[in-house]
Amino acid sequence: MPPGPPPKPNAIKELEGNPGKRRLKNNPKPERVLGLKAPAHIGKFGKQEWNRITPELSRLGLLTRIDQGALEMYCESYQRWREAVAFIAKNGTTFETRHPDILDDAGNVKTRGGVKYIQQYPQVSIAAQCREYCRKTLSEFGLSPGARARFDIDIGFIPTPASSGNNGGEISQQASAQVRPFSSLLD
Repeated sequence: MPPGPPPKPNAIKELEGNPGKRRLKNNPKPERVLGLKAPAHIGKFGKQEWNRITPELSRLGLLTRIDQGALEMYCESYQRWREAVAFIAKNGTTFETRHPDILDDAGNVKTRGGVKYIQQYPQVSIAAQCREYCRKTLSEFGLSPGARARFDIDIGFIPTPASSGNNGGEISQQASAQVRPFSSLLD
């Protein structure tokens, strides 16, 4: 792989306004999809995350059918991260254990163990690895804070009467998004 940052998909370059003004490569344009259902094997937290981010990815044109595998791996990792964080919240990050007795070839105790030491739970490493994978995947989809800073997405809110039946006194907000190139802010 050549040195430097990984290449960005054209959809992300277009959202950024193609700041380099270079001709975009003829990337494949897989069919964009709406309403992908979360796979059944993903746990509760993974499904919640799937349902939270797929509408935004679809709305921005960043989700296609071939991205489903990457999104699935992200949600599985998110699920493992949430489980590990819950375990750590309940049990802490370390536990006390003892060295075992050391036996000779005949099975007799050669050295008595029993020396106490502190060990880290495996969930601490699992949480760190899953968090890093999630961070990288979100960045690839353009959903990290740094990636969002490169986009200029103007979300306007249109007040509409609520259908709650109280004389239209309540106002609900319906979002409409207009995506403008970031470079337009510099003019």
